[in-house]
Amino acid sequence: MFDTNVLIDVSTGAKQNLPIDAKVAVSAHSLIEIAAPNHLSLSEAEDVIASLNVSELAPVTYKVARLAVELRKIQNLDALDACIGATACLMNATLVTNDRRLRRHPVLSTLPFPIPQHPEEVTK
Repeated sequence: MFDTNVLIDVSTGAKQNLPIDAKVAVSAHSLIEIAAPNHLSLSEAEDVIASLNVSELAPVTYKVARLAVELRKIQNLDALDACIGATACLMNATLVTNDRRLRRHPVLSTLPFPIPQHPEEVTK
């Protein structure tokens, strides 16, 4: 799952370096973060997500909200980051992010962006 900061990097031309068989998921929460006056218009944000050949745009759900609350109890995260992390957890997905708070969260499985050639060697 790509975090919002990765979507922004990709929208500015950063290479993804994904394995051929990788499935990309994005939380609908990321649309809220990037479709804002300081980033992209709604249609531009939707275009960025569409350009990634996203296999799943994960919806905002009650289960995500409940898990996000629990993640925020463990470590101080803002609400949208907690929701994106919770979505990744519920999908059993690795969250690709450069957000240091998310990368250090003890419950989340994360990788930095760009994704390293040997992800097994990455430390939080």
